[in-house]
Amino acid sequence: MAGELYHGLKALSRQHGVTLNALMQYCWHQQLSLYSHADVTIVGMTVSGRNLPVEEIERSVGLYINTLPVVLAHTDEAIIENVKRLQAHINDINSYSNISLITLQKAGVRLFNSLFVFENYPVPADNGESLFKLEFEDSDEKLDYPLGIMVYEQDGRIEFKINYAGELFSRSAIEGVLQGIRLTVQQLIADPAMGPQKLSLLTQDDYTQLVANQPRVQVAVERHKRVGQMFEEQAARTPDALALVYQDTRLTYRELNQRVNQLAAYLQANFAIQPDSAIALYFDKSTHMVIAMLAVLKAGAAYVPISPQAPLERLSLLVDDVKPVLILTQQHYGARIAGCGFPLLDIDNPQLANRLAQIDDSNVQSRTQPDDLAYIIYTSGTTGRPKGVMIEHHSLINLAQGQSDLLGMPTGYEQAARLNTLWYSEYVFDAHALDVFCALLNGHCLHILPEQQRLDFIALSAYIRDHAIEFAFIPPALLAQNELLELSTLVVGGECLDAAMIDRYCEAGVRLINGYGPSETTVWATARIYQPGDANTNIGKAINNVCVYLLDRHLRPVPQGAIGELYIGGAGVGRGYLNNPQATADAFIANPFRSDAERSRGENARLYKTGDRGRYLPDGNIEYLGRNDFQVKIRGFRIEPGEIEARLNDHPAIQQALVLASTNPAGHTHLTAYYVAQEPLEQEMLRDHLQQVLPDYMVPSALVHLLSLPMTVNGKVDRAALPVPTFEAQADRVAPETATEQQLAEVFAELLAIPQDSLSVLDDFYRLGGNSILAIKLVGRLTRALEKSVHVSDLFRLRSIRALAAFIDNTAQGSQIIQAPSIARPEEQRLSFAQERLWFIDRYEEGSNAYNIPLTLKLQAGTDPQKVAQALMKVVDRHEVLRTLILCDDDGQGYQHILPAETFSLTISHETCDSVQALHARLHEHQHRVFDLAQECPIVAQCYTLAGADYFSIVIHHIAFDGWSVDLLLKELLHYYRVFTGEASNELPAPPVQYREFALWQRQHLQGATLDKQLAYWHGQLADHEPLNLPTDHVRPLQLDYRGDDITFQLDAATSAELRALAASLNVSLYTVLLSGYYLLLGVYSNQQDIVLGTPIAGRHYPGWKTPWGCSSIRWSSDGR
Repeated sequence: MAGELYHGLKALSRQHGVTLNALMQYCWHQQLSLYSHADVTIVGMTVSGRNLPVEEIERSVGLYINTLPVVLAHTDEAIIENVKRLQAHINDINSYSNISLITLQKAGVRLFNSLFVFENYPVPADNGESLFKLEFEDSDEKLDYPLGIMVYEQDGRIEFKINYAGELFSRSAIEGVLQGIRLTVQQLIADPAMGPQKLSLLTQDDYTQLVANQPRVQVAVERHKRVGQMFEEQAARTPDALALVYQDTRLTYRELNQRVNQLAAYLQANFAIQPDSAIALYFDKSTHMVIAMLAVLKAGAAYVPISPQAPLERLSLLVDDVKPVLILTQQHYGARIAGCGFPLLDIDNPQLANRLAQIDDSNVQSRTQPDDLAYIIYTSGTTGRPKGVMIEHHSLINLAQGQSDLLGMPTGYEQAARLNTLWYSEYVFDAHALDVFCALLNGHCLHILPEQQRLDFIALSAYIRDHAIEFAFIPPALLAQNELLELSTLVVGGECLDAAMIDRYCEAGVRLINGYGPSETTVWATARIYQPGDANTNIGKAINNVCVYLLDRHLRPVPQGAIGELYIGGAGVGRGYLNNPQATADAFIANPFRSDAERSRGENARLYKTGDRGRYLPDGNIEYLGRNDFQVKIRGFRIEPGEIEARLNDHPAIQQALVLASTNPAGHTHLTAYYVAQEPLEQEMLRDHLQQVLPDYMVPSALVHLLSLPMTVNGKVDRAALPVPTFEAQADRVAPETATEQQLAEVFAELLAIPQDSLSVLDDFYRLGGNSILAIKLVGRLTRALEKSVHVSDLFRLRSIRALAAFIDNTAQGSQIIQAPSIARPEEQRLSFAQERLWFIDRYEEGSNAYNIPLTLKLQAGTDPQKVAQALMKVVDRHEVLRTLILCDDDGQGYQHILPAETFSLTISHETCDSVQALHARLHEHQHRVFDLAQECPIVAQCYTLAGADYFSIVIHHIAFDGWSVDLLLKELLHYYRVFTGEASNELPAPPVQYREFALWQRQHLQGATLDKQLAYWHGQLADHEPLNLPTDHVRPLQLDYRGDDITFQLDAATSAELRALAASLNVSLYTVLLSGYYLLLGVYSNQQDIVLGTPIAGRHYPGWKTPWGCSSIRWSSDGR
């Protein structure tokens, strides 16, 4: 800065009695405040350290300088007053500059991340007698901070130099900061009395690019039309095209429009509907729901979706606010909501259906205008009372028509352009508007996903595949799967999608779109078509006909890279909140950037204040940085949870993360991190990961593992449903007093991995980190340890050690050995121990194919595949375990539910393959399917044909089958094939025992003294064992992975004979000899002598239990000492 700027600064300095140091340092603080969105900034400042009362210290050589923090609280007073306060603070620091910085930051947390140095070391004057001349040429500075600014005053100019960490900041960003300093200096010289809120933060060029050119993209939409009118025109263009599919119901555009017209005419004739009248909808997802929505719009009213799953209190709250003309619903809800105080109309009532059928199905006349309400949708409010967001027809048309190209959903005038689209969302969530109207106003076929398939990824994937769905809007939380959805276009929004999932979908050729926008702006405001390597926080740019501004708290546009709040304007902005003028005034403000052209057209009059924070990226896209209202303050530090979440998401084992502030029993505020991973991570390892990238105060005190984040019906994280984190409060500990309490405390401590001396008998099991799986384990241990019957429901009800101990001492019954395997109700048909283990694994992994047992039979020429299928069905009829579902009772216990043979049917289809590769691919897919054990029986079969040869593939889950069963299956299959081909006629004897009988007998047998004897044996066998420590070529994965490689080899005939001879001479089995060899091999590699292996045994050594089918194997430990 030279010339006018330099002289202006010098004059300003003299006029107000402040130093250039204070002026320049204020400009640096101001930039830090702007870019970090902070009201208080801290900068490290160097001081000479030569203000000590030491004579002629200025002439002493040595290291005297010190670095100390300068704190500036930014206020709205005049800028020069802020500078004067900063000057006074600097003077104070010079008076207290002898303290060590290390002393100030004993906690190990850096007080600041940037350094400001104003270089004004004295330089001797040139008196003409020197033997040399001292001139400043250049200097190289090295700093231990990410940012450091050096300011030099010399030769009539002020020079700035910034050192920055290149791995954290780009050169363009730093140049932007320097430009911001120059801009601040110019305005400070021009008007030092102005308030900081009056400072312009953008150059004229930046203002034009970021503000004046909004909206960035304008496309023509038919704003003057109504939604119902647009649908009518589409129905006229493609009357015979399929419009709507729900289960077995299919409606063309003509049929759908006719039904909508009849209901709309009935509403107009029987109810006093005026513009902006509201009609509530109370439906299950179905074709009735779509017909009702369109009929309400055509009749001239606005629809208000209400969820039947919500409590009746919410229904009352909403209808009292809306005061609808009537409520459209279905017959089975009539009695439930009859007392709501408003007229009801059951549109699936047969009598009403007959009346509607008599009404003219021509298009109805409507007085609706584009600025009338189309729908009112309720969102949660900060006060706890929901707010009704009012959206008008023109906004909905801009979403459906204006964004069709962006979504890859062109207007479907031609057959080839029409898509199969999916309606996934709940209709009480604003995404329904995108799902429904982007499809139906553009001529596409809308598939309504049945509710029972919404949260089941396997069922969802199957529906998409079976119905050739090309477009869907799916919440990211449902996409954390190994399998990709087979879509052309996948839209996500509401939460961040895992970065690895972004790359996988992009690499698969899927058009992956991240949509951002609150309900108040008609679903969307920005969108990003993801590219491989994109950050999951990239929300793209404003969509067509929409404006997005990033503003500070004074409504000033912020420059690229600076954090601002997102304000949205343009065609999507809603009218406001129903019956809530104060909330409307707070959130919907007049647009200060509205152009004269927009004013003349009546457009872009208001902005919606989102409360979301973001910043412009160098390419013009916007990075989402979280909510303003989720900021927390811990130990005096203001913290953005989103920053911690981003660092957690960097961990390769973590799929999603959420960070909140929590209060422990002692009343202290802590950070709690909830993370989604396949299994819990070592907490110290995870904390070490965070400490490498975050200051100490940002490392969460509690780390809570979840298999998935709880979601609301709207597809967003349900924060209220998150488990309470574990906090230990030693001061409030109540020690065990009775023997039962002591026993319970020991079991609690062992299972929950909590020091026993920190447990209080009043602690809540679930607050200590318990969950349903741990509850099942705990109940099992307590029952064995105390020989008293304790159930999961008891633990859920009583929760604490003291309450549970009192229950056990006073009421619990002693365990008894039941002699006869009889049950009184189906829920008592317990699983066997082997089944329970596999069921636990299946539930823990939310479905797994690791325990599939595939059998592929290549049928000999002339074999009839249909007869093979009949024979297999006969085998399934004989063995109940193959017709068994695994269900869960109220206590979390699994039990067997056998389907009757009379009603059960095994579906076996036939498929022809055109190549060996195709056959292998289909077999692989079939054999690696994932069973839903609660919904389908554990056996499937499929027949494939390749070049005239038939291959019969049978896949059975290990929970119903084992190696022993294979021989039985093949023998029975062959026998009944011969029966059905007429080669044999005799019926096989009925199985002497069904597996369910074995399972109950096993559980009744292994109790009391029998169990104690078994446990004592195994405790003795394994008392001193040590884990096998094999050296590996690669680092083991953080999560258990079943994938591996097989190496197959054969021993020659001579070696095989010698092994058999050795076994015979030692009077042991060949198995024992081979196992011993394996032990020797492991001993060499591990350098261990005591080695324990697991090996399966048949589990059929009890008399009478040789032939039942099922999972009878036991994983047995063998000690190699």
